[in-house]
Amino acid sequence: MSRWQRHPTTLWRRSSDRVLLLPRHRHDLLLLEGIGAAVWLLLDEPATVEQLAEVLPCAPVAPDRDVGNGHLDTSPAAARAVEELHAFLSELVEAGAVCTLDGEVAR
Repeated sequence: MSRWQRHPTTLWRRSSDRVLLLPRHRHDLLLLEGIGAAVWLLLDEPATVEQLAEVLPCAPVAPDRDVGNGHLDTSPAAARAVEELHAFLSELVEAGAVCTLDGEVAR
């Protein structure tokens, strides 16, 4: 399970509910709003996709969270939230803004 983090060379600035990123080797800014900005701010500490999904306000129910009676949430909505979060992080990797600690998809 990969732990994601901000790329150490990415310059960024928070402005209200938005985050502007300037990854190294890019000449254009990336603008993150809403959940994207929230993900960036959560990456202040390295985290797995599952850890991020647990605390994001958009997740219907965090994946594998105990939803009572010892049952874990394996619903399609929880799985979809993790898939979408992973896809978003992969886009940030392609942009050079995010990397993983294990180097799995580090740029």
